[in-house]
Amino acid sequence: MKRRQTLLLAFLSLVFLCPSASWAGGLSQVTPSASLKTVAAAPTKNQKKRDLRGASMRSAAMAYGAQSGFAWETTVRNHWLLQHAALLDKIFTFRPFVDGNHVLVPSIVVGRRDFSLGGRRLADRTDISYRIQRRARIVSIPPTYRSYLVLPTPPPHPINPILYPRTSKEKEDYKRWVRIGWSQGTALSDRMFQINARRLVRAIEGRIRFDELNLSGEIEREIWSRSPAMTHRTSRTLDVGTTVLRITRDARFTSRARWQPLRIREDRKEEKK
Repeated sequence: MKRRQTLLLAFLSLVFLCPSASWAGGLSQVTPSASLKTVAAAPTKNQKKRDLRGASMRSAAMAYGAQSGFAWETTVRNHWLLQHAALLDKIFTFRPFVDGNHVLVPSIVVGRRDFSLGGRRLADRTDISYRIQRRARIVSIPPTYRSYLVLPTPPPHPINPILYPRTSKEKEDYKRWVRIGWSQGTALSDRMFQINARRLVRAIEGRIRFDELNLSGEIEREIWSRSPAMTHRTSRTLDVGTTVLRITRDARFTSRARWQPLRIREDRKEEKK
């Protein structure tokens, strides 16, 4: 207890008997040397111009490298995809999912073990949930893998000649920035290919799932109609055999009373000896 009182008295003595020390601790003195140092460190106009030019060169070089890398990587991949078109057309085909040559059936997505809270006293739990992600639509020809995987390859935008490197230091930095942009462009091309490949697989799986649900009676197919062949004539044109194809009702899920087990039968023909 005495030690605490002694420390308190010593602290009060320092505060009241040495006001100059407390003031010195609370004020920051500005010396002439500190002011001169701040002025000397201020960037000049030429330095600002060099920094601005360097930032602009870096942005332009990285953008050019990224666009060039993306175009190169995508072009090589597109060439490979077109070389193997015969095989890929067989693997990723939409023809089994087209009704009447022009109606592409819906795509179904599935979710499992959904749990949602409706407050502190209510919750919903779902084992399996089906949802129509893409409704039936009319197409001129069935989609192919090219619509998903073959990407356009626009040429890179030219760089403003003002930003061309001049000194050896700028040339070295310029090459380094282009290499960084090139790596980013090729990585972006690979990433987009992976995303589109997953979209392609989901599109086919979703239509396979639709056929399975349709066979088990859990969903009805879309209803579409085709008009009789007609002839349209004007003073300058004559159209013969014109038909109108129209989807009159979208696919829809059915009541549970219509569900039935899904039966799959494989017909195997024995080879004659």
